Amino acid sequence: MTVRVRVSEVDRDNGTLQITTANGEPQTLLVRGPAERRQLRSLRPGDTVVVTYPQPVAVGLRTDGST
Repeated sequence: MTVRVRVSEVDRDNGTLQITTANGEPQTLLVRGPAERRQLRSLRPGDTVVVTYPQPVAVGLRTDGST
């Protein structure tokens, strides 16, 4: 999934990027790759960036106990 988002906060020490999506939802992303972490140096709150990340996948299902 690729989206254009606004940067809310950059934590270079911990490698996290807080973003706000187009629908106003805040998200915190962990930036793992060394090249990507270096890119955090140039980001500032208010910048617009394109973020690509995989869709979450369910790894298990359970009943809610009502059956």
